[in-house]
Amino acid sequence: MPGSWGRAVDLTPLDPLADPARRRRLLGRLREAAAAELARRRVRLTVWGCLAAWRRPLLTAAGVIAVAASVTLVAIPRAAATAETLAAAAGMPPAWERLSRGLDAPAPELLLHLSEVRP
Repeated sequence: MPGSWGRAVDLTPLDPLADPARRRRLLGRLREAAAAELARRRVRLTVWGCLAAWRRPLLTAAGVIAVAASVTLVAIPRAAATAETLAAAAGMPPAWERLSRGLDAPAPELLLHLSEVRP
């Protein structure tokens, strides 16, 4: 490959396969440098190690969810306290409630009526 001055650049000193002894030394240094990180990762391969690594993010997410749920419970008015049933508290029409409990068999006219009466 021509260099910037028109002569070829010799890259053979960079060839890792040219000198086997140099290659073994290089691989030894790489293994030695990576040994601590590989040992740390081996510990996390167990189920308990993986769960321990996720402990802080999970606790943070649980705290955020708890705060959001608390704010929601405080901010929303308690309409369910005056309702007689859960369906009434959710705003479900009485006809839909009777159908959901299996007390009425739906007729086509009733189904048409229910599609028009939406909460």
